[in-house]
Amino acid sequence: MYMKKIIPLILLFIIGISCNKIDSIKNGPNGIYLNEATSSNTTAVDITGSGDTALLTLTPKIVYPVNENTQVDISVDQSLIESYNTMNGTNFIILPTENYTIYSTTSVINAGLASGSTISIRFNAVDTLSRANKYILPITIKSNSGVGVINGSKTIYYTIDNSVLIKTAASLTNNFFTPNFTGDSAILLGGLTSFTYEALISANNFQSTYPFISSIMGVEGYALLRFGDASLSPGMLQFAASNNISNSTSLNTNQWYHIAAVVSNRVATLYVDGVQVAQGTAFAASTYSFIGRQFFIGKSYDTRYFDGSISECRLWKEARTADQLKTYEYRIDPLTPNLLAYWKFNEGTGNIAKDYTGHGFDATANSSVSWVSVSLPQN
Repeated sequence: MYMKKIIPLILLFIIGISCNKIDSIKNGPNGIYLNEATSSNTTAVDITGSGDTALLTLTPKIVYPVNENTQVDISVDQSLIESYNTMNGTNFIILPTENYTIYSTTSVINAGLASGSTISIRFNAVDTLSRANKYILPITIKSNSGVGVINGSKTIYYTIDNSVLIKTAASLTNNFFTPNFTGDSAILLGGLTSFTYEALISANNFQSTYPFISSIMGVEGYALLRFGDASLSPGMLQFAASNNISNSTSLNTNQWYHIAAVVSNRVATLYVDGVQVAQGTAFAASTYSFIGRQFFIGKSYDTRYFDGSISECRLWKEARTADQLKTYEYRIDPLTPNLLAYWKFNEGTGNIAKDYTGHGFDATANSSVSWVSVSLPQN
């Protein structure tokens, strides 16, 4: 009860600080400031839901419009990082120049107006950043023509914490997804000489009663990545095709794994966290097609569901290597060649998992989706 009373007070206190800052600007002397820095000088750049890029904007403003155009120049000021870290008890380092683009360093506030032209900043290629570091980009008003600067809101600090790449996953418990393998792009799903399934998964429970199968993705009776079978322990990974290829070690529940099945020249190879765990001849044929087949994520047939969560689910028309599987477990460019379908399962709302490749293979849930908060990679 005590905490229930305290939390609203804390929120009111934070809101009050923000309002007081804005009020002090409006009731003070004339000056230029960054609109985005009025509520907080720090903005965390969240790229977990958009691949490895994000586009943000800055808008210089003036407290009281004047009768002439005002030019505002901004710049990156690395010298501000030391004092920021000291004040906040952090250890940010400067974001490398190759990981951001400032499209213009000048904004003009036209005569009689309060807002200037917006400045666009793109953060990109963050998958090249070390996950051992935290990064910051301080952008400040460098100069302007004829008007003072509001010091408390002249600088914004963009921060990137690359240690957390995935924050949301989809629960498949009592649910499953069906990709829309129709439309103009469906032709891409046929005539394959190799293919790869991969996904990040965490099981709550593996099926310990009949049918002993927890399906991850694929087509029942054709090409299915799953756990368990009548002759296997429920937590053993298996690729079921003309012949079944199985791992001999059970995976743990409540632990995230990257799993993959790579098929080429009739042979299927299973990987767990980028390490080969099984291999064998799975097909009689050497070409493959998913056109017109019932492809599911989280189900295959009858009650063969997966009780757990999923993220970063992909279908390729190539045989991915162990190094590729390991390197790109948590993120990959959706436009990578030979990537047929890419479901991040990071929407956090709604019942559709978007296909990020642009092929239109969006996956629709059978029922309302329970979205799960996660922090991946796990420490």
